[in-house]
Amino acid sequence: MIHDPALGPQHGRDPTITVAAIAMVFQAANLMPWRKIRENITLGLEGIEVSETERQKRVDHTLDLVGLADCGDRWPYQLSGGQCQRIGIARALAVDPDILLMDEPFGALDAITRAGMQDELLRIWSETKKSILFVTHDIEEAVYLGDRVLLLGGKPAEIIKEYSITLDRSERREGEAFLRQVEEIKAGLYEAIAMTHNGNSDGE
Repeated sequence: MIHDPALGPQHGRDPTITVAAIAMVFQAANLMPWRKIRENITLGLEGIEVSETERQKRVDHTLDLVGLADCGDRWPYQLSGGQCQRIGIARALAVDPDILLMDEPFGALDAITRAGMQDELLRIWSETKKSILFVTHDIEEAVYLGDRVLLLGGKPAEIIKEYSITLDRSERREGEAFLRQVEEIKAGLYEAIAMTHNGNSDGE
């Protein structure tokens, strides 16, 4: 959950203020090896007041959503890297968050699996319509997945530039428009790096 320090302690928070539910998908799936897949997905639900029936319903739904409906009784070691990341996404979605944070979730995957997971994420997004904040160092991935790309730079990091991605999704793997968008963001990145370098030099 998002908790604004300005609101004071949780027990003193104005009950009329809406607090957004957030779930996190990490760079590594971080599945518990001593728990079967269903039990890994229910991990995030253990701190939420939901009935056992509702809990199992959410597990079934999210397993089906990520295309692994038949894997609930398996152990993590029996799944591939891409499948484990799907379970990580299922675990996050099971809590029914308003916002899904994803911290380079496909960075450790091979190129083919990564491309497949990108398509899977778009499919899941189209079905759930969850707001997703996706962190990546891969500009092509950002353009392919995003509606907006925020370029961060500096120390501490801050938003340097914002790009709206208006390409049709069918044009986002290749084509001149896709490449132009990627090159535009690359140019902004190089500019940000140069500004940071010059700023450090001036301070020395």
